[in-house]
Amino acid sequence: MNPSDHGNGPAFVAELLELLDEGVVLHDREGRVRAVNPAAERILGVAPFGLEGRAGLFTELDSVSEGGEPLAPDDEPAAQAVRSGLRCEPRRIRIRRRDGEIAWLLVKAVPLLEPVRDETSPRGAVCGALTVFKDTSDQVLIEQRLRGGSPEDSFGHLAGSVAHDFNHFLTVIVGYNDLILHQLPPGEPLREQAEHMRLAAKGATTLTRELMDFSRRQQRSAGVMDLPSTLTEMQPLLSRLLGPRILLRLELDRSSAWVRANPAQLERVVFNLALNARDAMRSGGELRLATRDVHIDDDFVRRHPGAQVGPFVRLTVSDSGVGMDEETRKRLFEPFFTTKPPGQGTGLGLASVWGIVKQFGGYIEVESEPGHGAEFRIDLPAATVVTTDARAHADRK
Repeated sequence: MNPSDHGNGPAFVAELLELLDEGVVLHDREGRVRAVNPAAERILGVAPFGLEGRAGLFTELDSVSEGGEPLAPDDEPAAQAVRSGLRCEPRRIRIRRRDGEIAWLLVKAVPLLEPVRDETSPRGAVCGALTVFKDTSDQVLIEQRLRGGSPEDSFGHLAGSVAHDFNHFLTVIVGYNDLILHQLPPGEPLREQAEHMRLAAKGATTLTRELMDFSRRQQRSAGVMDLPSTLTEMQPLLSRLLGPRILLRLELDRSSAWVRANPAQLERVVFNLALNARDAMRSGGELRLATRDVHIDDDFVRRHPGAQVGPFVRLTVSDSGVGMDEETRKRLFEPFFTTKPPGQGTGLGLASVWGIVKQFGGYIEVESEPGHGAEFRIDLPAATVVTTDARAHADRK
């Protein structure tokens, strides 16, 4: 098409607009729609000539701004351009097309000015506006996935892939470990070490299963577990983890035993806290695990929005390490936050602790000062368990 064939008249402009991929809409001085190009009708999902004469372009399409507020007629870019005589910078608007599909548009508008008739008028009067927009739905979807759901999606796929591959290595480790155990008679000194290796491999197998569960969006359900018994069973492995310079002390109240949680995930919580405590006690010290009954009262609920009044069991994990300053305490449970040198920590350990505790309806608090160690207090919902002896006693009554 040669512009000289049409001069600069309406026919040339009409043909030019038909070639554009972006939607272009012409408005009069009142903001009403006077002309549209085919791309605008296609993007908005309206029939040909279905826009002309409208007082507004987007308001009849359930439009909202990027912030989530409904788009009023006066908020439309063209209306703002006509009213102010200034260019309306690009902004995103969400619409619902006539076919029900949601679309995100990047919209801008410029005022149309009458020619300047004399030198006393710096600019002509506003005689209309031009709205130009394009469909950015795919781009917005990608951005939302990167900022919102997709980090979890991406990490879920990665976790599942890593867990699947790691599980193959564990199968080999466990297999050879079983062969070694089969050849070592009872009482052989190496047999105890091989049994500890098998326990560690079993724990790693549990972790890979949880990673696979995460990749499939399966949360572990909270069962009823005996907290002191679980901590007692963990004591040998915890002692080896902490090393000879750190004393492990258990103060377990057997009357406050049962909680609603998942044993495997609660073990992860304790191991993560123990690892952090060990790193805070390079020169040695003491790690204390204690349990006791607590009752969540109204004062606690006021300080923890969303908390529920009722009976809980408190697990206290305290160390005599270097402690933390206030800034570190504030960021302690943030994903990827770590005070360790590069390559020595992912910053996911305490974030997972927080997530597991919250998953089971619990609460976690930490108190610490530089040079005075740290104390983590984990409150888990108490559970009532009727034992066989207690049930028989009740039946006799």
